[in-house]
Formats: sequence, structure tokens, C-alpha cells
Amino acid sequence: MLDGYELFPKDGSAKYCVLDNAIDDYICFLTLYFADSVYKPKLLDYIVTKENASSLYISFIRDKNRLIDLKQFYRTIMSNEEQIESKANNAYLTLINVIKERYKESQIEHYEHISGNATPESIKKELDYLKEEISSAVSVKFDKIMCKTEAPGTHYKLLSLTFPSDMGIQHALNGHYDLIFQCIFRVIIENVRKCQGLSINHREAFDDEKLSIVLSSNDYDTIIGSEYNLHPSDYKNYDTIKSLIDEHTCCTTGAKLETLLINKTSFAVNIDDFTIDFHKLTINDVDYNYDDESKQYIYEMSSGMPISFCENEFENFIENAWCRIIIGAEINCIFNDLTSGLLILPQQ
Repeated sequence: MLDGYELFPKDGSAKYCVLDNAIDDYICFLTLYFADSVYKPKLLDYIVTKENASSLYISFIRDKNRLIDLKQFYRTIMSNEEQIESKANNAYLTLINVIKERYKESQIEHYEHISGNATPESIKKELDYLKEEISSAVSVKFDKIMCKTEAPGTHYKLLSLTFPSDMGIQHALNGHYDLIFQCIFRVIIENVRKCQGLSINHREAFDDEKLSIVLSSNDYDTIIGSEYNLHPSDYKNYDTIKSLIDEHTCCTTGAKLETLLINKTSFAVNIDDFTIDFHKLTINDVDYNYDDESKQYIYEMSSGMPISFCENEFENFIENAWCRIIIGAEINCIFNDLTSGLLILPQQ
């Protein structure tokens, strides 16, 4: 089994080995053989633990060559090809089942520990902190068009985010602030489109010359929404259009949304009263397969390993392992006169 790893330097007096996982494979295969030969499956507990089950899954199950290697190992001990095929296949299935069981035990223990440490008080503390972070980020992003008002707004759902409980609530939102901003832009555009007298055109209606004329107009001093719709068709016009854009008050995003050009006295928005609802998931929130014969729930773990659970075990695992936060805010769009406004729709 080790022969294939031995290399002989052409001009050297010593040989060396590139072992890769050869020694681990040999120990594993030998243990599998003895566990079957002397009817002591508990021998596998010495090589498959909760700590290494995940890496063994990647090494022995995802890599189909391992079964070929195992059969080759059996050929060094046995000569009957039919028995080799049967013994190796059975040993391989035994190893798979033991790896899955150990991995399942490790994940259940891990998420039970995480869930046990997440008290209602600690969760509330994290949610309160996150609300302040979101409020601060939104205030910075929309500062140029925000206006405080006591008038009631409408509550909007901004983001629903599902994440593993060991990630932590605060870390779960990292990299997702732009999605909150995009949703707020969509709310603004949705409200703007309800206004009478607003001019609406697709981006295709403007070549670079017309776009420059629009941006030069005294009717517009504020740009809200997507930067994408203001990109020039010809790059040689980039500096000209960029300088015209820079003369405006800009509250923009790189996402492919609509773009609103208005006078800053015509519109403002108030965004406050942020809410974060926290939920633990149930089995109805995740994808799984149900085996009618065994009455088992087959669930694919984050590692890609399919694991079997009984119903109660599965319900507890999903509740401990997965969380969801739903972020919302009260948004009040304040209009004055949008008859001179222009809404540019993305290119179709």
C-alpha cells in the first residue's frame, strides 16, 4: 500500500516518501478488517471520534477513491475477489455509519452547549446592541435626505436573516447592511412612484448627451437610488458625467435599482423605531427528507453530510442549531412637490 508513495531520486543515495494520508488510511483499513474479522465493531471507536468525524467524512466518504483503496488493501490479505468485494463494501458502509453517528453526536452536543449559554437576557442584550448599530449605519447612509418628524410612518420589514446559532447574532449581520440599505431605497422608490406628476423613463431613453443635459438641469440637485443608471454608455464621457453627478447631493447605492432625481426641498425621509424579532427555527423551516420505512428524518448538515434523526431528536437539534432575525423599521416619506422629479428605471 505504501509502495506507490516511494520515490527514488535519480542521482541520490537515499529514497524518500510522500505519504499524504497513507499511514492514516492503512491504520483505518487495518482496524476495519480486524473489527469485522473478530466481530468487535467497537474497535472503530479508537479511530473515529467526535473530534475527527468531520475530517474523516471528507477524506473517506466524499473521496470515492477511498473505497477503491480499501478493496486494494483487502487484496493484500485475501484472494477471493467475490469475498473481497463483499467484505470491503460492508466495511466501508460500517465506517460511513460510524462516522455519521459520531459527527451527529458532536453536533448535537455543540449546539446544545451554544443554546444553553444563550439566555433570554443575553439575547436581548445582543438585539439591543444590534438595533443601535443598524440605526447608526442607516443614519450615516441616509443622512443627506433624512428629516426628523413626529408624524407616524409605516412599518416595513427590511431583512429576514437565517443563521447558525454558533455564529452569534451580531456576527450574523456582518456583510448584510447593504441589503438593509437596498430595502430602504426600494421603500422610498415605491412611495415616490405613487406621486402624481413624476416623470418616469427607462435608462435607454438617455444617451450620454441627454444624460448630461438632465444632470445639468437646475430642476435637480439631489440623486437618490442606484448609481448604476447614471453610468455613461461610452467610457470617454465618464469624467464629464462624474463631475456633474458630484455637483448633486447624493444618497446612492451600487445595486441595480431605480434612480430618482429631485430638488432637495421636494422630498425627505424619516427612518426610526427599528425592530428585531428573534426566532428559533423549527423543522418546518428547513429542508429534509423523510424515510417512511425507518421513520427517520434525513437532514444534510452544513458539511454536506446527510444524517438520520428521530422526530424528537431532529426538532431539538434544529431549535438549538438555527436562528432567524427579522429586522424592520418605521419609514415616513415626506413629499412636497415632485412634479419636477425624474425617475430613471434600470436598463431592460
